[in-house]
Amino acid sequence: MEYLSGGDLRGFMTTYAPIPIPAIRFIAAELICGLQFLHSRGIIHRDIKSDNILLDNNGHLKIADFGLAVMNIFGNAKTTGWAGTLEYMAPEILLEKPYNTVVDWFSAGVVIYEMATGRYPFSEDEIEENIEKALINDDPAFPKELDPQVKAVIKGLLDKSPKSRQKFVDNIKDHPFFTEINWTEIEGGKASPPFHLPPPPVMTSDAMKDVLSFSEATKPRMAKKNQNLFCGFTFADDGWKVVKQMQKAKTPNRRPKTPHHRSPTTESGGG
Repeated sequence: MEYLSGGDLRGFMTTYAPIPIPAIRFIAAELICGLQFLHSRGIIHRDIKSDNILLDNNGHLKIADFGLAVMNIFGNAKTTGWAGTLEYMAPEILLEKPYNTVVDWFSAGVVIYEMATGRYPFSEDEIEENIEKALINDDPAFPKELDPQVKAVIKGLLDKSPKSRQKFVDNIKDHPFFTEINWTEIEGGKASPPFHLPPPPVMTSDAMKDVLSFSEATKPRMAKKNQNLFCGFTFADDGWKVVKQMQKAKTPNRRPKTPHHRSPTTESGGG
């Protein structure tokens, strides 16, 4: 796997809070591009949270941990299944309704709220039932001093209605909050982060031996039939590269609980 020395976004928020608006804008923009990339390939991540957003040594984002992801959700297709980390789960998942890629955008809204305020947007109660009720029924409270444009972005992403949320996401790159963003540079990984990370730790020979002896490093290469899943990603092991492109198939102070996966996931072609 690619080595990412910048740690995860939760650690970044804890270290650098409060995060300035330019950094929030840059991180949100890269997250948007990452989600659009996945969704264009029919992948719903289902566990977007600050712990699963990693940074490389320059401060660029990488979405990680696809253990709860579901694939081949294109067009009007939807899936079901109670999966994710509770505090970041969209209302439609909690209500056990069919859903599509728009659930990831709700989770992204929670992440951006955490970056902008240093708090969790809904109930701080430790009782899961109360957290679920808050996610389904409550609107987030915004600090008076919060930048109005980032507030508007968060409100659009945390919309309880999947249809309204999707409508907002369809035009999110045109939102005034992102006026200063050059999307071509962001998508090409050429934009410079408006912050500097400390240099990565030096990897000693003993530490390298431990890494190489780890069981994951000794596993056999991925089967050829699965290699096309990695087409177009920014990093791929030489053993995963293929020639053909993949074809479309017919908060800092709040540590989230363990991801949930209550029931098996099924796919349907419902509208």
